[in-house]
Amino acid sequence: MKSFFKTVLAVILGLTIFILLPLMLLGLFSGLSSNETGYNITKNSILEIDFKTPIIESYDDIEFNFTDFESSNYLTFYNILTAINKAKDDDNIKGISLKLNGSTTDYAQSQSIRNALINFKSANKFIYAYGDNLSQRDYYIGSVADSIFVSPLSNIELKGISAEVTFYKKLFDKIGVEFEIIKHGKYKSAVEPYFLDHMSPESKEQTQVLIDDIWKNISSEIAQSRKLPMEQFNILTDSLKAFNAKSALQVKLIDGIKYENQYKELLGIDTTAKDQENPIVSVSNYLSSLNNPFNKDQIAIIYASGVITSGNKSDGIQDQNIIKKIQKAKKDASVKSVVLRINSPGGDAAASERILHELRLLQKEKPLIVSFGGVAASGGYYIAGAADTIIASPNTITGSIGVYGAIPNVKKLAEKVGVSTDITETNANSNIFSPLTGTSPKFKEVIHESIEDVYDLFLENVAQNRKVSKAEIDSIAQGRVWSGIKAKQNGLVDVLGDLDTAIAFAAKKAGIEKFDLLELPKKKSEIEMIMEKFGGEKEMQIEVIIGEKLGPEIYNSYKEIDYLKNSGTIHLKLPYIIELK
Repeated sequence: MKSFFKTVLAVILGLTIFILLPLMLLGLFSGLSSNETGYNITKNSILEIDFKTPIIESYDDIEFNFTDFESSNYLTFYNILTAINKAKDDDNIKGISLKLNGSTTDYAQSQSIRNALINFKSANKFIYAYGDNLSQRDYYIGSVADSIFVSPLSNIELKGISAEVTFYKKLFDKIGVEFEIIKHGKYKSAVEPYFLDHMSPESKEQTQVLIDDIWKNISSEIAQSRKLPMEQFNILTDSLKAFNAKSALQVKLIDGIKYENQYKELLGIDTTAKDQENPIVSVSNYLSSLNNPFNKDQIAIIYASGVITSGNKSDGIQDQNIIKKIQKAKKDASVKSVVLRINSPGGDAAASERILHELRLLQKEKPLIVSFGGVAASGGYYIAGAADTIIASPNTITGSIGVYGAIPNVKKLAEKVGVSTDITETNANSNIFSPLTGTSPKFKEVIHESIEDVYDLFLENVAQNRKVSKAEIDSIAQGRVWSGIKAKQNGLVDVLGDLDTAIAFAAKKAGIEKFDLLELPKKKSEIEMIMEKFGGEKEMQIEVIIGEKLGPEIYNSYKEIDYLKNSGTIHLKLPYIIELK
């Protein structure tokens, strides 16, 4: 009977898909055909960058909305940089309007966009910014504008940076869960939330130095743009003057308070006229208007974003998935050089090693330039070990050269709920580990030896790439995180810059001047996304639902625990979730 009902349900589902899919595809084809035509840019146009739109690193980050049967609206980070750079020399673009409404960029991306905007201003074109309630990242980007305007009763979240860590020890003590921790690196504090209820002195030290570095960089740039003395700017930040629009205006943190229609009039848009041609052009429309000549030479950009794990899906950095992209770039004769863009806190040690091996094979045949995004730490730094040149933003979080193992033990929880086990085994260590009985002494010994081996290999790889001794790397390793600025000073990176800097290095290394960019992963059509979802990536759909229900902060904690449960025993991963607020 159960089998019968399953068969009936399968038939109903199949018929539904058979009937609806052609209609969906027809709608998609018509939508695609209408979107593929080039957009016409007229004289005196204004490029608008709307930061309310989610900004993603990689096309794998796009989510498909099954309610509307279309991909979510988004901008890629590199598309924003491209639009700004092209608009600088475009006679039809007279200025840029920034809509600041909750930017999703990290501080490294924000600085790159900011630098591109500064370069745009060198062409004697204006930049105006407008927003309702500005996040600190919004204000950091917007401070480069000639004038910043906010709507009445708005606030600006200008407060400095804090790093908040969530600890679970007391919760686990209550329910009877313990973690057996083995690590190398006194600063390797990724596992502290599971056996402490506060930061260790080493963790607090490194985190404080990190956020001080990043804030010093951000605050000095804002103060310079707003023409405020550094001491005065920090006093204004401490007093939270920006949280009230009127006080922010009084102390010159903004330039005016206007309703949106008044801001549009400032841009030369008559909001009462029905037939006036709209001079505002979006990033997407602007890029579609560009006539890009074909070049036979290519530079590949391989995006490595998320936690490193084993697998073949597009969620995060799964080793088999990214290895395919590396091999594609290596085999493609038109690809003359490769940029690996890393935005990762690290992850599984074995998966990281497999990725590094493939990158070394690639580097033997083609130049490999690594660009660090907001985070390139632990395993994220490990996979950079094949690079000819490593480029980081001053605001990058990197380093964390260390290793740990975390093994859960739910013996006490089992006893509380009345669960017990009995074991038979053929050999002395057949039952090396059970979450209900704990870890055998021999297995602990083996894991400890493995962690020491992995740490030694980590040091060896970095020392070889950096061309220094293992002892020198060990002195700046021990799991410690560094800002991009400090990493440049201690030799963990070669150059301070952004993705554009990395592309320029890749072109120079390959000896080419004209080239196209091959982004991997490539952008998927909506049809491909539908087929992929129907093809069985149910886990990713479930993850999206869980994330929406839990909210970002609780979901991040859930993902961290889920990672420990489902990944290997030995990890190269950043200390907990460092969230810069």
